[in-house]
Amino acid sequence: MRYRNKLLAAAALAAAALATTPAGAGTNLLQNASFETQGSGSDETAYRWNYNNPDTHGGIWGTFSRRGWRSHSGSWEGALQGSWINRGPDGGAWQEGPAIPGGLYEASAWFWADVPGTGSGGPWTSLVQELKIEFYSTNFGSAIMTYQTNLGVITESWTQKTLRATAPFDAAWARWVVAVVGVGSKGALQFDDAELRLITPRSQDFNDWTSQTNDNTHVRDDWILSTGKTQTADSRSGYCANLGNAGTVSNSGHFLRSVAFSNGVGTVSFWYRHATGTNALTYEVQVSPDGTNWSVRGGITNFLGTNYLRFTKYIYEPGMQYARIYHTSGAGRLLVDDVTVDEPSTIQRYVDFDDWPNSYTTFSCYSYAGWELCTGRINVADADAGQSAQILGSTSGGNYLLSPLFVDGVGEINFSYRATTNTSALAFSIQTSTNGSSWNTAAIYTNITNTAYADASQYIYVTNAAYVRIRHEGSSTSNSLLVDSVDVDTPYLYRSQNFDTWPSKNAYTNATFQGWRVFDAKIYDSITRTNVPLSGNVAVLDDTVSAHAYLQSPYFPDGVGSISFSYLVDDATPPGNIRYQILTSTDSVTWVTNDTITGITNNDNFAQYSQYLYLTNGLYVRVYHTSGASRVVFDSISVAPPSPPADVTMNGYITPTQPWTSNTVYVNSDIQTFYGAAVTNLSAFYRIGTSGAFTALGMQFSNGVTYASTSAIPAQTAGTRVQYYVRCDFAGPASISNSPRYYPSTGSNSPASYSIPRAQSGQVWINEINYVSDFIDDTQEFVEVCGPSGFDLSGWQVDLVQGGTTNGTFYSYGLYTIPNGVVLSNDSNGHGFYVLGDLELTARDQSLTYTNPVDFSQIADGYDPSGVKLYNEAGGLEQFISYEGTLILATQIAAKEDYPASQDPNSIQLTGTGSTFGVFAWTTNTMTPGAANFGQSFPPTGPAAPPTVYLASMVLGTNIVMTFTGNSNNWIVQPYLTTNLTSPQTWQAVTPYNSSTNSVWFDRPTSWWYYIFRLNLTN
Repeated sequence: MRYRNKLLAAAALAAAALATTPAGAGTNLLQNASFETQGSGSDETAYRWNYNNPDTHGGIWGTFSRRGWRSHSGSWEGALQGSWINRGPDGGAWQEGPAIPGGLYEASAWFWADVPGTGSGGPWTSLVQELKIEFYSTNFGSAIMTYQTNLGVITESWTQKTLRATAPFDAAWARWVVAVVGVGSKGALQFDDAELRLITPRSQDFNDWTSQTNDNTHVRDDWILSTGKTQTADSRSGYCANLGNAGTVSNSGHFLRSVAFSNGVGTVSFWYRHATGTNALTYEVQVSPDGTNWSVRGGITNFLGTNYLRFTKYIYEPGMQYARIYHTSGAGRLLVDDVTVDEPSTIQRYVDFDDWPNSYTTFSCYSYAGWELCTGRINVADADAGQSAQILGSTSGGNYLLSPLFVDGVGEINFSYRATTNTSALAFSIQTSTNGSSWNTAAIYTNITNTAYADASQYIYVTNAAYVRIRHEGSSTSNSLLVDSVDVDTPYLYRSQNFDTWPSKNAYTNATFQGWRVFDAKIYDSITRTNVPLSGNVAVLDDTVSAHAYLQSPYFPDGVGSISFSYLVDDATPPGNIRYQILTSTDSVTWVTNDTITGITNNDNFAQYSQYLYLTNGLYVRVYHTSGASRVVFDSISVAPPSPPADVTMNGYITPTQPWTSNTVYVNSDIQTFYGAAVTNLSAFYRIGTSGAFTALGMQFSNGVTYASTSAIPAQTAGTRVQYYVRCDFAGPASISNSPRYYPSTGSNSPASYSIPRAQSGQVWINEINYVSDFIDDTQEFVEVCGPSGFDLSGWQVDLVQGGTTNGTFYSYGLYTIPNGVVLSNDSNGHGFYVLGDLELTARDQSLTYTNPVDFSQIADGYDPSGVKLYNEAGGLEQFISYEGTLILATQIAAKEDYPASQDPNSIQLTGTGSTFGVFAWTTNTMTPGAANFGQSFPPTGPAAPPTVYLASMVLGTNIVMTFTGNSNNWIVQPYLTTNLTSPQTWQAVTPYNSSTNSVWFDRPTSWWYYIFRLNLTN
């Protein structure tokens, strides 16, 4: 029997301006898919790929950047970079669009990876690199279904990778994801021209047309049934289409019309029968470029049969085309099921010989449309319909029908066959070959004497370019083999079966379908246990212990992963000791036991079986009956590809990234799931200081991969250190071996931390650099920082970095810590300067002592991109600038020094008027270490603005201690007290008292039973 529903089967089994309304078939759901449009901020960001730029339907994490290194089209591409970018070991990008439940979605992109020895900075390496489709419900949260494919080996050649998946019934959004885990130190994985499309449904089995049961015009998935209905009675499986009585409709008929196929119509195949067998029917298969003007490409006339027959017709109509089955005449109803419309191809995968020249009537060797018949002829008299091929018998055998070379491989082959006479038995084989000379036999049919046509169906899975041939193996010239309606599918590996598309088997027998095999089993839609509801067909394995009924998979060349299925005892009182084994085999002969199911007694509800395996060699799987005289029902069996245990990658960070005394702090984590992992709980933990118990914070889903704490860590005083970590619990295949995961990886044993600086970030900046781009005349080199007078620089650090050999990488060659007690003086209108210089520079506050390993100067000459980092005393990064090129995360200075130094006494310096870094511009001019630059001025500051001070704590004892934050300019603090806030208020200065920058303390007054205190700050 034949079931030709490749695309829907592939969809159901795939492991394979945004609007709220899902886009139509063929529309790319991804916007800015080639990364040509820059996002907000630097040119490393891509519009639509950054969260909240402009909406929440895209995001990136980790090592991703938009790059212009090379591209598949346009000028830009996305890049997931190695650890040289200093953004952790993982990275990825995603974008999503509205999804249609049940729709088949295809994700794709073009990929390029750096390799060694080409100047690209490779080799790129990663532990995992995947393309994924994730489906989400309307409330987002964790993905409700995830499909992924390993990208495999990518080289320095643009390669397209594709993945298909079917949206589950509750899907509202489909998400395109590329993700890497465990990146190496070099190179990058680049990708471009990303696509996520709803694939036009080229197959229709009507099984989801459950409400179209009355005669009318019905539309579903853009297919039209008019006038007709769907029904379960007399269907091949599930539902079928019932086209109305054409004899009652004048000049119009009834029809089933496909969607519009943008790339055309190829071979059309479906199953059909008469509804009652009364009054002969006629139908046509038609095509149209516009849905109005139709051309006939085939059909059947005057048939009455009530058994399903297969119609297949090779058609080649490229460009926009519709296809329809048109019930033209006959006062009866036409049943149609399992319709497939292939993409057009000049290589014919289907041949019925009807268009072969009728002159091919003598035995010889003939070729037509890429097919070869040798030795044979075209037979009309004994044809199944129209013309058939007759393969001559011979004493040595070896005559054949040979296909063209199918470049995209060979899948299931189906055809009709018979013997010309019944006087002697004949045999034939079905073979494949990748070179046309060495042949592999897929099946042999023997002892054939029947002169009525029978159906042959053989599952084949050859993914390389291959030929197929049907070879006569008989030893007699008196009996030839007749062959008709030969159809060769593209290869598809069926890893799941729910038996709904199998032809029914109402008696215990052996059957094969889509590479799966049942032995001593029924395939049908009812069981003895009538109180158990069924949805479609099931497989019922017989109870004869000696027969050892079994269910067996096709050969999985890439191995076996998780195995799952539903099972139920089909007896009212099942006997004890029912036992089934889960077996695997490399050759279908020698079997290895992986698991045994015992104590099977459930006969009222289906039980669920699941076992995690990670077997990477090619294997068959068998579910094998070993004991217990009871029939067992099986359904929804699935064998996943092998994959490591479910896992996640995660990071952690805080917002704001550099908190001050007035900031509450939220903990965030980017979570990326792999191998079927599903997050079940995520929590953050923090503590003040470096000892004691941690406090838990709940976390909730924030955007595509990001979770944020539901409450904040309270604001802390300057100098306080806060430690934190994040814990992720998750479920999935063998997740127990990896769950939970932590950030940092050791959790509370070595938590992440942040510290509160003395002053709010952004007040001090790098103001001038002289790096002297001459390794012979390296002199007067320095870095100058600038900030408001009175600013305490104690513990701040200046880090000099040198560019590496890979784009954007760098390393530190000189880290300098500013000594305690350094406070900026008032050198220019309320601003001061601090200079780190070499020994030749007299106007220096601190000497440069380290040398870089490239040119051995105190400050790198810029032969490679170089830079300067500025850190506050709490370790927060205040500024990072680069010169003579780009460094990752640095702001590049366009100005640069000339060579040689003897002709360039200038430095790189800021010019303009203002009091913050952002208002100035970089230029070159005569160096001014320790003073305002040329063209740089600071507006008069006037009286200092009063600081914003927050009371952090008040301790009452014999002494009163008041601690506060925000006294950044060291104003004088005077405590006052009163016993009455009514007007007029009488405040008295507390005396004596002691104070520091952020606290005061004094003896507790005893003359009254309560007091009210305040703090006055003066400059």
